[in-house]
Amino acid sequence: MSKINLPQDPAQRLEYLKSMCDSAEESDYTKKLSAEEISQRKSDFTSNSLQVFDLEAQKKELLDEFKEKLKPLKELQKSIGDEIRHGYAMTTGILYKFVDHDLRLCRFYSETGELIETKTRPTTTEELKQLTIAHMRRAVNE
Repeated sequence: MSKINLPQDPAQRLEYLKSMCDSAEESDYTKKLSAEEISQRKSDFTSNSLQVFDLEAQKKELLDEFKEKLKPLKELQKSIGDEIRHGYAMTTGILYKFVDHDLRLCRFYSETGELIETKTRPTTTEELKQLTIAHMRRAVNE
């Protein structure tokens, strides 16, 4: 198809196109930008970039706030999940200690009488002296 000669005047050009075309249809197409339009697009781009930057900063602040609000809930969720999984819960209360000197054990009971923990009792200074004396006596007797 060859290029048609169009009138220079914009109003006459539009009238010519309307009257001489076979049909007119709405469509998307590319159009060459003028230097002034490019300059305006650059200005719009800069303005848009600044707005995006500001919104990204606000987004980060809001996300940080949500993370702070979510953190204790996630910790509680993990704690409760662990309690469910293991069947035990961390509790604060009075423990009653019973020392078995013969077996060198300490047993800890809760207020309900449940055995909570058994630990090996540390050796006392007096017991260390007696063990040292007994050891020295054996060494001398041998």
